[in-house]
Amino acid sequence: MNYKYITATGTETVEISEEWADILCQFDREEHALEEKERYHRAFSMDDYEHEGSKLASHYSDPLEIIVSKYETTRFQNCFNTLSETQQRRLLMLSFGLSINEIAKIEQKDPKTIFESIQAARKKFKLFF
Repeated sequence: MNYKYITATGTETVEISEEWADILCQFDREEHALEEKERYHRAFSMDDYEHEGSKLASHYSDPLEIIVSKYETTRFQNCFNTLSETQQRRLLMLSFGLSINEIAKIEQKDPKTIFESIQAARKKFKLFF
């Protein structure tokens, strides 16, 4: 049987017995399986992912920015908590990209009612900000 293997200079073909061909094929399968396993479980350095820094670490460089961000988040949460449950739900649906008509269909309400509810929520936000 002919067996092909890759060397540094190219591909070589060697005549071998059937028994050895089976053994070499088994080695190839095991080597491939090990490479696949290592690909998903390989240790990596955070330095290798420098281009993804914004996903892996905080984008704030200044401690003051962190404090201001936390303050603004708290203000937003306090304002959001003053809204009725209905207004909160409708604003969330709107923030997920649903239109007023789509929200009206989901809640089986008139679009004008949805619009007025969202406008009232916006007015409350303007008072906080």
